[in-house]
Amino acid sequence: ERDWKAYFYGRANGKGMATHTAPVIIRDGDADQRQLVNLEMVRIRRRSEKQEGLAVYLQNGKYGVVKDGKATTQPVFAQIDKCDNGMFYAYGIYPYQLYQNRKTVIDLNGMDMGVQLYGDIELHGEFLYGRDIKGERVIWDTIGRRYFHGKEPKFEKLGGIDLMGVGNGEYELRYAPGLHLFRFRKSEVLYNQHIAIIRNKLIVKDGGYRVFTIFGYWNDKVLACGKKQYSTIPVSWNGHIEAHQERFPRDYTPYPNFEKLHLRGLDGTPALVFTGTGYRVVT
Repeated sequence: ERDWKAYFYGRANGKGMATHTAPVIIRDGDADQRQLVNLEMVRIRRRSEKQEGLAVYLQNGKYGVVKDGKATTQPVFAQIDKCDNGMFYAYGIYPYQLYQNRKTVIDLNGMDMGVQLYGDIELHGEFLYGRDIKGERVIWDTIGRRYFHGKEPKFEKLGGIDLMGVGNGEYELRYAPGLHLFRFRKSEVLYNQHIAIIRNKLIVKDGGYRVFTIFGYWNDKVLACGKKQYSTIPVSWNGHIEAHQERFPRDYTPYPNFEKLHLRGLDGTPALVFTGTGYRVVT
């Protein structure tokens, strides 16, 4: 076992042991802004020094990321390359022996975005270009977090939401987290400045993009499905998400109040509202 304290105070030199089990915080030097990807560029944090912001740490010969002293990614990377594009914190590169140098993206909160790209990565606008495991060119949409082959996809905005055409007059949401990927027509989109309703889905645009399944409607609120059966999450017309309710209101309705929710459709064309058992046409 090497004497790390001796290295820190300059009483010894040489490379440290890559199998050291205690986490070592790696930070950019004040006079040297090079990327820290090897042990020659390590600065060990003093016990009294509080770690703030994002930093790389080393443990058991692998690299991870911490934010404000708490690990946000596990030490699983063979290398971490810092980004200077303002969109991401770094690219994490997995060991070649197990993952063939698969690369992922670490966001500005230090979280792994779950990307699977290989080879050289290039950022063009909102798209990352790379290769898949077969060596074929692939494009990863940084907003929608989806992969595409060939050309960059084209998006349209409606009610402040990005839509992607899929043919036959149908569209998909550009960003559809979880199990919220479905197809629809523009005439099915109802929206105001803060929320949008598409079939039985509620999209809250303010304070982060969130998608809910609709249980019903009550006064000027949309009742989103809660985690438990018959529980709901009331969402106001202005996008305010209220506390979870164990029971739904008795006087709820399957139809929205368009006046109270300030909803409108596409250029006054008929809109279809999903009621749970079918659709109702509104104008």
